[in-house]
Amino acid sequence: MWRLASRKHPSGPRRWEDHKILLSGTEISYRAPENNHELIDSRAPLVLRKDIYNPAIFERYFEKNKHEPMGCGLGLKDWVFFGLPIFEGRIGDLKFHPTLAKMPEFSSLFRPLHMECAIERYIYTSPHSSQISGWSRLGWKSLELNGHTWITYGYKGDPGFHNAETVNGSVWHLALSDEIMLIIDFREIIRIKNSRLHETYQKIIKDVMSSFTVKLSEDARSQREAALSKYSDEKFSEHLPPYEFEQYPLVDRDEISTAVGARFDYDEKALEQWSAEVEAELKKQQQEAEKVRQRVLDSHLRFKEQEK
Repeated sequence: MWRLASRKHPSGPRRWEDHKILLSGTEISYRAPENNHELIDSRAPLVLRKDIYNPAIFERYFEKNKHEPMGCGLGLKDWVFFGLPIFEGRIGDLKFHPTLAKMPEFSSLFRPLHMECAIERYIYTSPHSSQISGWSRLGWKSLELNGHTWITYGYKGDPGFHNAETVNGSVWHLALSDEIMLIIDFREIIRIKNSRLHETYQKIIKDVMSSFTVKLSEDARSQREAALSKYSDEKFSEHLPPYEFEQYPLVDRDEISTAVGARFDYDEKALEQWSAEVEAELKKQQQEAEKVRQRVLDSHLRFKEQEK
């Protein structure tokens, strides 16, 4: 029955379409609504091919960050939702972002502990993650979908960045080879209070993920069987808490300058020494922050110590 759109009955995308991703012998199929965002081409390719043996398809958003996973985008969908015409208008967005991450230092990703550690590295370093302690790995669980074990969890986003009331999301991970994982990210943006957008989003997410079928290539199947056979006793954790990691409390230049200036009683004659001490404090802070960062990065590879 036709119903006027409102915050309680939001109007969003209606037409669903079938997609296929071909990755050097691995085939991924899924079904999802077509884009209805005005800035995204609604005629996105329904069949996408990527040669995952070609290193050129993987890149970093921040090239200097050598710990950021090498990534490869597999398309983007943005579904816009509307409430009461004129009075409410656009009330939310649901973003769907599938990517690949190449993480050879965590091989084999078919081993549960390796995968769990790789996910921590992804949360900590990926520009697609909040990278904020305690904001991710919420409601951790593993799910069997169409013959594969997926890892999924939620995260909190920044409402201010999206000019929204709330921003939350869910991430889904699946190993496709010893070194490559598939990542599906759903970002739920709600721009109005007292709506049923969350329920609407959850239904779409459930229907999209239930439609995913993955047929691994012969090489990937061999890698998976070798890992599962040799380490058959390894299982994914049934529960993991929100991912919290050590952080160094950074102080900006102005605060440091004010503190150093107070020691000199803001004497302009001592400006040169004042500036030198500010630079020294900044350098010391950067060195301490890097030590903390390295400890966190090392913790992601803890399985290497356990396997010696």
